[in-house]
Amino acid sequence: MNMKRALQDLLGDIDTAPDAINRLTTWVRQSATDPDTYARVRDGLLPVLRGQKIFKASVSLMQALEHISVDGETNAANDFWDRLVDPRVRTVFQLNRDSA
Repeated sequence: MNMKRALQDLLGDIDTAPDAINRLTTWVRQSATDPDTYARVRDGLLPVLRGQKIFKASVSLMQALEHISVDGETNAANDFWDRLVDPRVRTVFQLNRDSA
């Protein structure tokens, strides 16, 4: 089983999703101080977060990332949201846009 599939399974399971979100949040927080590392972590997670089965877990993760500053202006939640959610549905599903 590959990493993408394993993370999707963890995030898609109501019993394992909260712990997986906590661990992913820690991983993003630790990488946020280095732009290159953060970009690799973010770009590795984006494909995992796509898909209907884990939509709720994806939103929960983005909520957990709201207070992680990426570059002093953008928080990780907004960065993930902008890259993950199709612009056509952003008006339907909105994310808090307060900066970190």
